[in-house]
Amino acid sequence: MRLFPVVGSGTTRRNLEKDMWLGGGKLFVPKGVLLWIPMHAVQNVSANWDEPDKFQPERWSQPGAQYSQKPSLYSPSKAQAADTKQVDDLGMDMSRQGKRWFPFSDGPRNCVGQALAKMNMAATFAQLYSHFSFQLADEMGGTTGVLASEHVLMTVSPSRGMKMHAVPRHT
Repeated sequence: MRLFPVVGSGTTRRNLEKDMWLGGGKLFVPKGVLLWIPMHAVQNVSANWDEPDKFQPERWSQPGAQYSQKPSLYSPSKAQAADTKQVDDLGMDMSRQGKRWFPFSDGPRNCVGQALAKMNMAATFAQLYSHFSFQLADEMGGTTGVLASEHVLMTVSPSRGMKMHAVPRHT
């Protein structure tokens, strides 16, 4: 869901509260502006992830893995961070770290079905992975072929579907 978010085209958020500066004071965002958050870009950019195009499940073993670990364009300025008195050595407000992974959006307008989706996804994957391992079909052309065939409408998907082989596990 990080490499291939379902709604990779993004979501919008309105900055209603006050003017703000992002990127350590480099980008001014006036109060009331409608912001478009490109989920696919945020979740796959090297500024947020080491080796962003690699599937590394172990990256989720660290608590808070969904939050930015280093300053980026989306980090608060030092002045904003200083207002909260919870500032690290880089001037980042640790109580308001930016999210770098948010498959169901975030905040009060997030996906209303996310709890059900997460529960169903966990149960389905547990059942499938306990009985099968999965391999990308040769005709997909590997990861490069999948990336080359993806298209974005409301959701991101390969233009010809995702063909996989389910290989039974021997228990």
